Order: sequence, then structure tokens, then C-alpha cells
Amino acid sequence: MAPVGEDIFGRLITDSTQSMGMRTDGLSLVPGQQSAVCNVVLDARGGLETGIADMSLPQLWKGSEVFPVLRDYRPRFLVFDGNISSETMTAIVTEAAASNVEVFLSVLFICAVHLLFTPSSEPTSVAKSTRILPAVVANLGQTPRSIISYASPNLLELGCMYDEARTAFDLMSHDHWWRVIDGFSLGSSFRMELDQLAKLGSPTRLPSWATYLSLSTRALFRWPSTSYLSFSTS
Repeated sequence: MAPVGEDIFGRLITDSTQSMGMRTDGLSLVPGQQSAVCNVVLDARGGLETGIADMSLPQLWKGSEVFPVLRDYRPRFLVFDGNISSETMTAIVTEAAASNVEVFLSVLFICAVHLLFTPSSEPTSVAKSTRILPAVVANLGQTPRSIISYASPNLLELGCMYDEARTAFDLMSHDHWWRVIDGFSLGSSFRMELDQLAKLGSPTRLPSWATYLSLSTRALFRWPSTSYLSFSTS
């Protein structure tokens, strides 16, 4: 599902999708609004050099528009990104949890931690990466499994999510947090090995994943053009 505006871009998205033989019943027309647009300039390697975007339309999308789809199709997975509002995320995640639907947060630019997310989401930017946290707070401890099954933040987004979860939302003081940690039955040897891992350097001859491992140790181990919603029943 995705919202489209009542403009030329909205018609282009709908017509192009239909011409490729794809379904368009998931496109939600928002009367009187402009479609979300994103223009980017990439370098020869595909890296982002600069860009400008107007993603205000997804902010107007309400969770109530998604509820009928969850109830009628009963998908196994629900995937969304960080462009929709925090209020809509919370409403959708709460409904998904009640329907036993796994949630995935797709976080390009900006909630892969099984302990955190059952729905899946994609943050989309550092500023938007923490929009999923109120949904986690609202549903923490309400189900036997994680509220969000999967999230895909980059290092900057992951660091921001960790800091916000620990400070602004104080999630690590919640009883549920410690019950999950205790459930791991981690011994002193794990802590010692983790400290040793954190002190390891990353030789320059190694590929980028080595640097990733070194940089992400703190966050990973301590933190047990149109916006979209995707459903899977398979």
C-alpha cells in the first residue's frame, strides 16, 4: 500500500504500475494533495551526493486506512519505512500485534534486531529513525514475542535509535527489557569476550565489514519516493 496525490505524479504512478500488470488497489488516493517526490544525484559508484525530497504526503496517511487490509487479508508480514508519522506507526503496529502479524521496519537512510521489532520497518533517515520507538513503548510486554521482528538501520540511524531508546524513552529500565536479557542466560565469559571484541582494531586491508563490526559493537550488542506498506501472506 502507498498514498498517492491527486496530481500528475499520482496518475503517473498509478498508470505505470497498471501498465506493468501490477495491482493498483493498494494505492490510496489522497484528494487535494501532491504526491511524494524525491530527486537524488548519485556519483559514479552509486553513492548519494545530494538530493531534495518532499515526503509530506505520507505524514497525512492514517493507520485506519490499513486496518481493513490487515483484517481482510491477514498477512503474515507487514513492512513499512520511516516516512509515515509516529502516530500512524503506533496504530499500525498495535493492530498488527493484535492480529499476530510480524512487523518489519525498513530503514534506508535512517525501526536487524530480532529482539526489538516484530513488524518490520525501514527508518529512512536519522531524524526519522526513532519514529518507531513510541510504538515499541506502547506495546512493550503486551505480547510474548517482540513487537518488531526486523529493522534495517545504518550505523548512524542505529546509534540514534539506541541513544533515544536509552535516554528519551528509558526503555532499558523497563521490566520487560531485563526479562529478555535474563532469558539469554549470559554468563561472565560473554561479557569478557564482548569487551575483547570491542577493543579489536580493523586493519585497513580488510573490507568495509571489518570496520562495521568495530564501529557497531556498542549499538549492536547493547541494543538487545513514496512511503509504503507491504504485506505478505506467503
